[in-house]
Amino acid sequence: MQIISEWSRVEEILGCSLRDNFLMPVRTLDNPKSCTPIIIDGGKQRWMVVPGIERGNVEGLTLPPDVTPLYMQRYFTFDDLDNTSMPRNLAEAVASVAGGAKELVVDAHLPVALQTQLAQSFSLSVEDAPDVGPVCVREVSKQEVEARLTAGRAEAIAAVKRLLERNPNRAALSAHLDATPAARFDELDRTLSEAGLAAVVVTSRINVQEIGGIPLASHMRPIAVVYAAGGKSAFVIERPGAGAAKQHASIGAAISAILPTGRVGIETEDMGVALSRAMGMSDRDHVPCDVPVRKWRDRIAGHDLAYYIIAARTSAHAIDNALSFASEAVKRGDPITEKDVDRVYFQGLQDHVASTGLPLRVTRFMTNLHSGTRSLYAANPTSYVITKEARTLKIDSGCLIYDKAGYLLGVSDIARTISFTPEGHEIYPLLVDGVRRHMIPAAKAGAVAEDVFKTGVSAVWDRRHELKSTRLTPEVAMPDVYKRDVGHLLGKNDLSHLRYIAGDKGVLREGMISCLEYQWPIDGHSLAYEDTCLVTAQGGLNFTSDAE
Repeated sequence: MQIISEWSRVEEILGCSLRDNFLMPVRTLDNPKSCTPIIIDGGKQRWMVVPGIERGNVEGLTLPPDVTPLYMQRYFTFDDLDNTSMPRNLAEAVASVAGGAKELVVDAHLPVALQTQLAQSFSLSVEDAPDVGPVCVREVSKQEVEARLTAGRAEAIAAVKRLLERNPNRAALSAHLDATPAARFDELDRTLSEAGLAAVVVTSRINVQEIGGIPLASHMRPIAVVYAAGGKSAFVIERPGAGAAKQHASIGAAISAILPTGRVGIETEDMGVALSRAMGMSDRDHVPCDVPVRKWRDRIAGHDLAYYIIAARTSAHAIDNALSFASEAVKRGDPITEKDVDRVYFQGLQDHVASTGLPLRVTRFMTNLHSGTRSLYAANPTSYVITKEARTLKIDSGCLIYDKAGYLLGVSDIARTISFTPEGHEIYPLLVDGVRRHMIPAAKAGAVAEDVFKTGVSAVWDRRHELKSTRLTPEVAMPDVYKRDVGHLLGKNDLSHLRYIAGDKGVLREGMISCLEYQWPIDGHSLAYEDTCLVTAQGGLNFTSDAE
């Protein structure tokens, strides 16, 4: 039995692009390889392992006849509360179809974290991979990285203050925009010290940018970036021919020359098995650094507050335009599809960023745009026809804001819904009010993530008696059955070190960027509302909406 994770091979088997047809390949920038479709090849039968959230996208695909979807990590819907048997991870998914077999062959690109997980239940062998060969190491000072990532910030702040003219939090947000942030590498040193790490080796595109100063959109992606705590520079490891740099005979030799003694953190959710072995990590004291580095990005997100505000308001403008277009079309009885709505949405992104007058570029982050009758699961837009029979039309999406050099400066993640049923119309204001008036004020420095979750669930559930219909509020034990989060942080990534969910004891810090949301999937209604705010000592400052 073989595990295939390399994207090009998976795409060849499925006959489609992963980025264009699935959510997880685009939703996370530091670990997409660990949560995107993986193929289990059993010879006569193959399975595509995907998280449960992808069900809506999978149902819109035509898969090869010998490939069967195999879902893991259950996605919450009120219609599926009794489904508790879904595999929790890749190892359990493989075991469910392995028929007792214990021998697995994995490809060399499989992330180390998944190899480690599988090795607890199976005997693994790794496919051969070409040697990395000689490499070059280029030193980039911390000051140079900082300068690259802050160029244009002053102009962005001025533009954002104009965008916030009617925002009730304008004065408080302006004060945070004008504040001088702490040096990014000082915060990284503190985070590494907390984790007991002497150095980190990062390979994901977002962390290569944030630590090595290499634009996320660069076509010349380095092999890795190394940073030693307290050092003066980051070290960029590249293939020969990348400019003036010191050459080493192998990547293992380069790593030995750069790394200090002590425990090393590596991005196990991104780094492939073969690369880890070529670096000689098996001979070093090493541990995963995915969460500590994610925590660092979450902590310094406020440095780029201006760009997060631009991103959030760009998404809000585009979503509002698209849903207004859809609402009017349905009222007139005009035949439109989800893709028609998506075209209006995408144009709205471009128009709003252009209106700032800044030299910025906007692209999609993820675009969950679908009717409730088509799917209760997150799904990309299709040619599904939207009428009042669709019950709901949800857009839960984000955008990426780049400068002209290709640096990712800000991201967004917000959601809005229009309803075509009385029950949907009735409950939606409770979701809006829960986010704006309860959860965002609760998102203050020092707050515990789990407490914000409880606040969010209670804000809606304790008001259900105000509703005329119980169709969308079933008799269940809340919050116990609500097995999902009501938000997360943004650290130039949708995946954060902290989520607002039962059991998460993470503590908020001032300057973090926080998304608060409800996802309410039930009975053909896929309802969602989400805003983004800045965490402060007094509570969250909503910069997505200008509503009081």
